[in-house]
Amino acid sequence: MIAGFLTVFGGTGVYANCTNSTAIWSNEGQGVRHIVYGTDGINYGSNIYFEEWRGSQLAWRARGSVTCSNGASTCYGMVRNASGLTGDDETTDVVLETIDADSDGLADWVIFAGLGQKLYYTNGADVNWFNGFQPGNQERVLLPNIYKFLSCRKDKAVQEADTMVEVPEVEIVGAMYAIPAFCARYKTSGSLTPNDLTQDGVWYLDNTKYVGSEFGCKIVSKTETQLNLSCEGEGEHYDTSQNYSMDGLIMRVGDVNLYPCKR
Repeated sequence: MIAGFLTVFGGTGVYANCTNSTAIWSNEGQGVRHIVYGTDGINYGSNIYFEEWRGSQLAWRARGSVTCSNGASTCYGMVRNASGLTGDDETTDVVLETIDADSDGLADWVIFAGLGQKLYYTNGADVNWFNGFQPGNQERVLLPNIYKFLSCRKDKAVQEADTMVEVPEVEIVGAMYAIPAFCARYKTSGSLTPNDLTQDGVWYLDNTKYVGSEFGCKIVSKTETQLNLSCEGEGEHYDTSQNYSMDGLIMRVGDVNLYPCKR
């Protein structure tokens, strides 16, 4: 049943060896997703891109770079601002910090300390608008300070265009939250349909699917507290919903805790 479900709704491939170089971090709320990624992630010398997505459409993109002090003891995010100034003043510079909560070498959190506040005083970020979106009257585009690991790019290369007219070839794989038994089996086999996993109930959830031992659901829509699902299971089709919430890095769906499972 699960294999058939993944065929219908599109199975997700295996993207192993996710690193800070190819990672994407996000800040989400009220139907808007902000993401940050870079040509070399958040490492020294990387060109970084900040984007706002409204639903499935890119609204705007800002850009900057990462530099570090001697010995890489302190790193800085340098974001192009809309002040109209030149030289050192054309960027808003803040301390860049990372938190590797599970000590696996991949940053779970990326923090641009006080970025939104500092951008306010430099007329906001310098952005390019896409898909017909336009700034509001006297709007200053301010960026979030804190981003949580979302996923990794399929392609390590980021298309760079000084004009920023073209959308870089970046595709979000999609974060996965899973029960520990499923995640461990997935990391050893690379399979989203492990035949030898006998645990009943929920297995995992990602951006599009909610899957368990006897069912597979497509996420039709979601709010900040509820998933609306279209499901197949035990030979039947049915629509249902599940409450969900986030507690730090833990996602709770119904009465089940799901944990980040990095692909």
